[in-house]
Amino acid sequence: MALETSQKAKGISNALHHGDHIDEMTKKWLSLTRNPPRIPVFYSLTKIHKPNPVGRPIISDCEGPTERISSYVDHPLQPIAKIQKSYLKDTTDVLNFIEKTKVAKDTIFVSMDVDF
Repeated sequence: MALETSQKAKGISNALHHGDHIDEMTKKWLSLTRNPPRIPVFYSLTKIHKPNPVGRPIISDCEGPTERISSYVDHPLQPIAKIQKSYLKDTTDVLNFIEKTKVAKDTIFVSMDVDF
């Protein structure tokens, strides 16, 4: 499966190069993956603070077939994401935002957890 995905990723980078969307160096960089590529690893982090502990699913694609494409796409999107009103960098940023935010006395705070 990882080999098939790697071949598809290389096909995409070749198509982008042939269409003059990326240069030769970028195509080579996107194609630098382990041979054979590492299969992404699925694991979960248990939410021990929940009444019924559940796992948060994580998929690690380090050295996987699409890691470089993901990084390439992420790079130009980061500045756009950071200027959004809803952008929060990390937990510390959330806590700082909450501390600075003034709310009316009759405000009702609501928290939501979506489960599929």
